[in-house]
Amino acid sequence: MRPVDHVEIPIKVTAWVDEGIVPLVLALNQLPNVETIDSCQGRDDKPAHVYFRYRGDARTATRFIADLAALLSPHERAADYTLVARWRPGTDEPVFQLACPAAHSTALARILSEASV
Repeated sequence: MRPVDHVEIPIKVTAWVDEGIVPLVLALNQLPNVETIDSCQGRDDKPAHVYFRYRGDARTATRFIADLAALLSPHERAADYTLVARWRPGTDEPVFQLACPAAHSTALARILSEASV
C-alpha cells in the first residue's frame, strides 16, 4: 500500500450497479473501511458476486475477513455463499469476493446489515 499524503474519507457517489445486487453492494459499503470495486447480479449458471477491498494493512484485512466469515457462517442455510481472498503478485492488499446464488443476495445483504463486523 502506498503512503497517503492526505487524509481520505469515504463519500457516497453514484455508481451503476446491476439491480439484483444493489442490496448486497449497499450492505458491504456500509461496513467500516470496505470499498466495493466490482459486482454482477449473475445469471442462470453464474452466481451474483461483489469484489471489495478492506482499506488498511494486509494483517488487519485478514482479521476483518475472518470476522466476516465467522459472522456469515451460522447463516449458510439462509444464504448460500462463498467468500474468497486473493492476493495478486506485486500488491500489498488482498481483494475479496463474496458470491452467492442471485436469489440469495438480498438475504445475505440483510444478514450483513443487521450485524456489525
